[in-house]
Amino acid sequence: MFIVLVHRGQHRMLITRDSRLGDMELMTQGWVKVLETPSFKAAMQYAMRNVNEYIVEWYLEDMVTHYNHSRRRPRQ
Repeated sequence: MFIVLVHRGQHRMLITRDSRLGDMELMTQGWVKVLETPSFKAAMQYAMRNVNEYIVEWYLEDMVTHYNHSRRRPRQ
């Protein structure tokens, strides 16, 4: 599950997984969960709609994994 966290005071937005416990601890430090979705693409689309207000951050491995899965072609 992907989580989008926002820290309004720092104007930052983070796309992360709910399995990253260190990131989940951010919610005790002023970060607020604004979206929870099974789709990295949906999380990224949400974040990009807010790119003018926040610095958007994500993990490269999540993007690479999503990209690799979306480019797979069915075997023939």
